[in-house]
Amino acid sequence: MSAQGEVANFRPSRDGWPFPNALSGDYSVITLPVIGTIASQNAGTGVCGGFTFTVRDLFEHRAMLAPDQNAALPAPGTPTFSFITSRFLDSLGPTAYANAVKAISWTQTSDHDVVLGWGLGHQMVSTEWPAVKATIDSGHLCPLYVIRAPQVGALDIPGIVDALGHSHQVLAYSYNLDNAGNLSIGIYDPNDPGDDGSSITLNVSNPTGGVGLAAPGIIEHISEPQYAVRGFFAAQYAYKDPTSFGADVVTVNNAAFVSQDVPADLKAGAAVSVTMRNTGARSWSPVFGHRLGSQSPQDNTLWGSNREQLATDVAPGDEATFNFTVTTTPATHATFQWRMVQESVEWFGDYTVPVAVTTPNGAICTKLNGEITGLQNQVAQLQKELVHAPSNEKSSIIQQIAQANIQIGLLKKQKQQNGCP
Repeated sequence: MSAQGEVANFRPSRDGWPFPNALSGDYSVITLPVIGTIASQNAGTGVCGGFTFTVRDLFEHRAMLAPDQNAALPAPGTPTFSFITSRFLDSLGPTAYANAVKAISWTQTSDHDVVLGWGLGHQMVSTEWPAVKATIDSGHLCPLYVIRAPQVGALDIPGIVDALGHSHQVLAYSYNLDNAGNLSIGIYDPNDPGDDGSSITLNVSNPTGGVGLAAPGIIEHISEPQYAVRGFFAAQYAYKDPTSFGADVVTVNNAAFVSQDVPADLKAGAAVSVTMRNTGARSWSPVFGHRLGSQSPQDNTLWGSNREQLATDVAPGDEATFNFTVTTTPATHATFQWRMVQESVEWFGDYTVPVAVTTPNGAICTKLNGEITGLQNQVAQLQKELVHAPSNEKSSIIQQIAQANIQIGLLKKQKQQNGCP
C-alpha cells in the first residue's frame, strides 16, 4: 500500500514566489448568478490561486522559468501584480468558474457520509487523492482548492460567500503514503513562502470513517478556529504562457558553448573535450540531473555513450569542461554534436559546433548493403518463379535460392566484421 512520488526538482523555497500572498491593490471582480460577488477588488484579501497558477505556469514553461528570489512584493499596475491577479481569476475555474462552483458545493457538504451521499472525507479519499497522485505521477504540479469550516446551508448566501472568502489554494508537488494509510502531501503554500515543510495529512484507509485531515503547514486564522481546514480537491488548471508579462522571472537553465577539441580523425579511443558556460540562474548539479547529452540525433550512442557527467556543481557564470573518450564510431558518416540537458526536465542552451565525421568503412558498408539488397530481391523473384515453374525446373530454382541465401549470410558477416549498422 505504501507509495511515494514527487515532481522532480521542484522546491517551494526555490520555485515559488519569494513574497507572501499579501498584495495590495485593485483587480476585477467576479460575480456569480444568485451567489453574487465572490472575489473582491482588493488583492489584500488574498489571491492565493494566482500564486499557485503562475508558479505552475513558470515551472512548466520551456525553457523553464522561475520567480526571481530577489523580487519584491509587486505594486499595483506592475506586470507581476497584473499577471498574478489575472491568474487568480483563472483559478476560480478555467471554464465556467468550475473550481468556484465545486467549492460552493463542498462548503455545503458534510464532513462524513450521509444518506444522500458521500461526505468530504469519502470524496477526498476516493476521488481527489487519486487525482492528485495521478497528476504528480505524470510530472505535473497539482493545484488544490482547500475548503475551510464551517459547513453552510444551500440557502445561506452570506455564509457561502464568507466560506469562499476563507477558502485557500495551494500547490501539491509530492506525496508519501505508508502501509497504515497515512498520507502526507507536500505543498507550496502562498501564505508561507520559502517553507519546504508545508503539508496536508490524512488517513486514506477508511473513506467512510474519519480521515483525520490536518494541515500543519498551512497558516490558519489562529484567532478564528471556526475556519479550520475541512477538505481539499484537485482544482482544474489550464496553462497560460507566462512570458506575456516577463517580469520578476529568471531562466532556470541556460548554457553557452565555449569551445571543443575534437580530432579531425575521430575514431574509437580518441580523446575529446567540450566546454560549456552556465548562463542560467541556478547552479548545474549532478544531483539535479544536469549532464552533457548527445545530439544529431538526440540521445544517440554513436560515440559510445549519450551522456557525459558533471564532476561537480557549476555556479552561474562558471564553466564546465567535459573530457571523455570516444569508445565507438559509426560505420558511416555522422555528426558529432552535444548539448546540455537536465534529466526529466529539459534540453537547454547552445549546441556544440557540429563536426561531420566520415569513417573509412563507410564506402565498404554502402557496397555490402547494396549487394545484400540485390540478392534479397533476386531471392524474392526466384520464389515467385518457383510457384509456377514446371516440375523439372523446380530443383534448379531451389538450388539458386539456396546459393543466394548463403551469399547473403556471408555478406552480413562481412558487415558485422566492418562494424556496419
